[in-house]
Amino acid sequence: MSVFASIKPIAKKVIPVKYHHTFRVIHRWGISTLLYGYRFTCPICGGHFRKFHLFGVKPRPNAQCPRCGSLERHRLLWLYLRDKTNLFVDNLKLLDIAPMDCLQRKFRAMPNIDYISVDLESPLAMVKMDITDMQFQATNLIV
Repeated sequence: MSVFASIKPIAKKVIPVKYHHTFRVIHRWGISTLLYGYRFTCPICGGHFRKFHLFGVKPRPNAQCPRCGSLERHRLLWLYLRDKTNLFVDNLKLLDIAPMDCLQRKFRAMPNIDYISVDLESPLAMVKMDITDMQFQATNLIV
């Protein structure tokens, strides 16, 4: 068991929930520095690493980026959007349901995208909303 894994339950109880994400980001940047290398590259954050982290109920090797926390599905989606869509070129409106931190940061930074994220419970969501009762007109958004 790693040192971080042994103090994680204590930290979760002591640190208020609204700061958990901030500490997770700080931890990822520290770990990513230790894992610096050229075997793997994350297309989302651009980091170069000797290895990625294990992830999953049945842990998969090299699944999670140590810097941005992206998983295989996030990196595949990013490559698809980059290579097969006009997302990076055209001025678009993007509705992100159940936002993922690694992608949300990138989308919000893109000047050509009018971005909004929704979720009922996620602290990452810009708008708290139930997707079965949407308050947006779908014709104006790319979903």
